[in-house]
Amino acid sequence: MNASNHVAHLKHKVFHWYRLCLRSGRTWPGPLEEKSYILSEAKKSFRENRGITDPAEIERKISECQARYELAWHYNIPYPRLHHSKQSKYREVPIIPGRT
Repeated sequence: MNASNHVAHLKHKVFHWYRLCLRSGRTWPGPLEEKSYILSEAKKSFRENRGITDPAEIERKISECQARYELAWHYNIPYPRLHHSKQSKYREVPIIPGRT
């Protein structure tokens, strides 16, 4: 695949995911707040990233979009998962030396 075909293919993939995200915002089974969040987040994210020209970076962003889309529909939660917080329901208690 030559460079111009690759760029055209990436452009097609980006528009495909953009349309899919917007359609999800309109057809989401949740409350209106979640639908609005999906639409505004999709528009904001795609606008912020429209200046990216590196094909590898574009592929990475497409993969992020696809993963987020699939997780949202699988769990019926449109908000991103917090990666920095523990997903356990039990909280770790710190061990303090000298205390029993």
